[in-house]
Formats: sequence, structure tokens, C-alpha cells
Amino acid sequence: MNNNFINDPNEFTTDRLNEDSLINQYFDSIRKHDYSYMFSDDNRSWLAGTKSEKEIKELIHSLIGICKVDAEQLYEDSLSEVTEQYVDGLCHRIIKGWFNDYLPKYYSKDSFKCVNGMYYIGDAFNIDGDGWVSEEQLELLLHEFNNGVK
Repeated sequence: MNNNFINDPNEFTTDRLNEDSLINQYFDSIRKHDYSYMFSDDNRSWLAGTKSEKEIKELIHSLIGICKVDAEQLYEDSLSEVTEQYVDGLCHRIIKGWFNDYLPKYYSKDSFKCVNGMYYIGDAFNIDGDGWVSEEQLELLLHEFNNGVK
């Protein structure tokens, strides 16, 4: 029986979760994962791939959210560990998707829709007004956001 979740989950320690074991399990899982399962016509392959991906995401959450492993380092190590198998970068795109909620986001002017010199930032920044800013205002927001000012 796994006793890791008997007590309050906010009281986890790295010792109780055995971080090294989780890391080894994580890297073993990403090496064995079928990164193209979603294209399979075989339902068994699709179900196995879905299950594997769910388990990998749970391991990532445990490592980053509970064990406090550095997300950026784990992401970089993951990319190094998994050899890209496809011309379109499928494996690394999938891994990046797994880490989207854990990695800092960086924006550039190209990230925003521009109409008549005004940029729509309403989806990325919570600001008063209609969500449209001038290029100068956008550059100030980008400078602050990308440098950690919230």
C-alpha cells in the first residue's frame, strides 16, 4: 500500500516521495512513451498512449509541484533525454506542452494581434480598458513582464 497520500498533501516532503525514484520513473516513462499514439487507428494504442501521457503529466506535477524540482531544468533535461523522431518536431512539441503550466511565459510583439498600430493584449494581460494599447505601451508592458515585474 502506498502511504504517500495518507496525511495532508500540503505536508509532503521530498524524503517521503523519494524524489530520485520519481525522477527515474519520469525519465523512463518519457523514453518509452509513444509520441505518435494520437495518430493510431488502433484503439488499444490510443488508450495506452493516453494512459502513458496522463501518468507522465502526474509525474511532472509531483516533481515540480510537490518535490520542488526546477521546472526549467527538468524541461531542458527532458528535451535532451528524448531524441526527436519526427521532422516536424512532434516529440519536443509534446514535451513542451506538458510543461506549459510550469514554465515562465515570454512575449514579443509578434505574440499580439496588431490593427492600425494598436495591439490587442487583453488575452495576456489584465488591464483596465478595452485591451488595445499602442506600440509604445506594449513595449513597456513586455519589458516589465519579461523581466519579472508583475
